[in-house]
Amino acid sequence: MKRSKKLTFNKIIIEMPTPRFVTVLVPLDCELCVQKEEEVNAYQKLGVCDNVYYFSPCSGYILDCSIETDEFGEKCKSVVIQNDGRNEGVVLPSIEGTEDVKQRIVESGLNSVFKGVEFCLCATDDKYYINNDDALLNTYKKEILIAINLLKSFGQITTNDKGLSKILSLDFDNAKGNLITLEDLYKLWLACYKGIPNIYKVITVSGMSVKEPRVVRVAVGTEYGEIMDFCGGERYPLAEYNKLLNTANESYGKVLDLKEEYKASEEPEKSHIASELVATRKQSYADIIEFLKVDKKYSKVLLDGLVYGDYLNGIASEDFNKVVTLKSKGMLLLNKKENARRKKDVCNKR
Repeated sequence: MKRSKKLTFNKIIIEMPTPRFVTVLVPLDCELCVQKEEEVNAYQKLGVCDNVYYFSPCSGYILDCSIETDEFGEKCKSVVIQNDGRNEGVVLPSIEGTEDVKQRIVESGLNSVFKGVEFCLCATDDKYYINNDDALLNTYKKEILIAINLLKSFGQITTNDKGLSKILSLDFDNAKGNLITLEDLYKLWLACYKGIPNIYKVITVSGMSVKEPRVVRVAVGTEYGEIMDFCGGERYPLAEYNKLLNTANESYGKVLDLKEEYKASEEPEKSHIASELVATRKQSYADIIEFLKVDKKYSKVLLDGLVYGDYLNGIASEDFNKVVTLKSKGMLLLNKKENARRKKDVCNKR
């Protein structure tokens, strides 16, 4: 097992308290049910879009309603809520029969996930840092099994993952249907038996710069910086980060130019260009490492944007104020290249 996986393997999910301020992002064409300076309750509907409801994760006061950009670069409507700490809200009653499942899926805003009557459970853990599935099974296996039976009351569920098929006794050979995850099943259980709508995300927080690598359940609208603080992450000073990032980008620009030159060159010249390319890469590494040696406590800080570094993992200072949304990927603190690829994957699946 990779060291990055061991950091959070075989752990249970920690429920992070909802912070003092949350910024709930909803689609740009969402019809809001609330307005600025209005008081809201926990689990109250904030808006609806394409028959999907969006909810407040806490009770409090609406400070602002405006337009913002989410972590994927898409414009959204935002509802900024000051949490009053009471978390007062009216939960839906626990269902009494399986005939209520479809209605509860709509009422809780899960109808964007549970579409149709055929569902394929897919794994989300990969070879890097993410351990959400492992933690969900360690913490909520009984609840997940109940949710599977709820789906079976009106549809079929299979899986495209051999491991999950053995653990949960699901058909693997005939996997088909809309893709769902273990987190989706946990949310279905929450909606049906706790009356809590779709307001949470499960996120693996890992990396050598995190004092307490964890898998956490956070409220939508929580800033990534708040999550890092909760897990003991260390923030790199913005001015120093920018200086380091400029050094890395400058070196990377030279590398890209040499790569293009290598592709366009004839065979006799390729050897010389390849040698120069290797030297430039080494110099880039040297520049970055030398910079980090200025203060040893920053040798394993939260960074992203460095062009080569799997050895430097994290997110950039300017991303600390991004907030968790329902479509956020269940991870934090990966290097920029892998993070961008996973964001693209999740957008294609949803």
